[in-house]
Amino acid sequence: MESAEEQGEGDNGLSSTIVEPGDVDEDEMNTMRGDTVGETAYSGSWILKTLISLSKLPEEVKWSTDIEEDLCYLWDMTAEKDVVSFMIENQFLSIAEHVLDNSTEERLTEIIVGITGNLCCQSDILSRVAENSELVDSLLSILLSNDTETLIQVLRILQAAVWNLQSENWSSKWLESLKQCKFLGDSLIFILKSSTNENLVIATLTLLQSITAIETENSLLFKETFDMKSLLPALVEAFSQLIPQRSSDEIHSSKELKVIENWLEILSKILEVSSPNVRDVIENDGAVVNSLMRILEPYKTPENLKMIAMEEPQIIDCIHQTIELIEWFQKSRFDVDVTVVSIVLEIMYQLHILTSSNFNETGENLRVKELRKYLETYWIKLQSPGGLNISELLELSSAETKHYLINNF
Repeated sequence: MESAEEQGEGDNGLSSTIVEPGDVDEDEMNTMRGDTVGETAYSGSWILKTLISLSKLPEEVKWSTDIEEDLCYLWDMTAEKDVVSFMIENQFLSIAEHVLDNSTEERLTEIIVGITGNLCCQSDILSRVAENSELVDSLLSILLSNDTETLIQVLRILQAAVWNLQSENWSSKWLESLKQCKFLGDSLIFILKSSTNENLVIATLTLLQSITAIETENSLLFKETFDMKSLLPALVEAFSQLIPQRSSDEIHSSKELKVIENWLEILSKILEVSSPNVRDVIENDGAVVNSLMRILEPYKTPENLKMIAMEEPQIIDCIHQTIELIEWFQKSRFDVDVTVVSIVLEIMYQLHILTSSNFNETGENLRVKELRKYLETYWIKLQSPGGLNISELLELSSAETKHYLINNF
């Protein structure tokens, strides 16, 4: 769950309301206990007062720093399940709908969507939100906004909804709402190609990756939502922003590896759903293949490859999937620069060195060996008639890799 504090607003906020037991008599203490919400120490009457003020915005109550501060406290409180239940019982969803329909304050909208996002961390509340079609429409309409922080909060809710669609007890209402939102795909594509906010772009990629997995009996949400010809260049643009060009001695961070995993899944899905007319979608195959090359480049260095085998085993899958995509582009007769293939062969040689000495047969190490065997098969297929210019490829290889390729295959 997120809070106002995580958004960088103020201090932890509630210290001024804390009273020491010795400061009150027994009658006052009993009154305080009777006012608390569930097992929390939060005042039910204070929450009700805040909700009433919220319901009167902006007609009867004007936006102010005091109201903002109170709502930030409330946002923090919604990390507690008992507070969430109390707010639902006291019509928060209806109030939220009213505020979102009438708010002209970006900060107010952000806070209300953030609170709703915290509530949606509970699956039963997520389903109740889906039943309120007007509230869902108001939330989805925010995708047309240019306020970054509010967009991030909306994406949290949509991410929770898509995760719900992957569960056994998924809400058909959410699927219906997402399918009926005609601007959902265009809005997410616009974020990918134009936003400079890293958190927003990452949240969008995460949501897209989750959408790729939503497949019901008569529906593939990903294909119905996105125009692949528009999505692919936006995907490449997002990659360029999130994964900077690296020198050969730098590796991708854990955060970047997660981005790469999601990015590869989305790219694979684009190619899958675009078949057999995929050439109508790919206008600049060089940009796509260049992104794939940038994923692989750090791992042609022995030290980097050895380290990831021990510390970042998920990169083994990333390397495997990346090379599978490079091979797909070659088989489909797209232009794959020989430089890209030379990096693949350098990785193959380094895997040969890595698995040839003091390499225990652990689960992760077996996966490294499987990757090496896959690359060896790939190299053998490259030498078939009509393939790449092998002489040119060997010229680009290091002396050690060239010797290995010539003498072992």
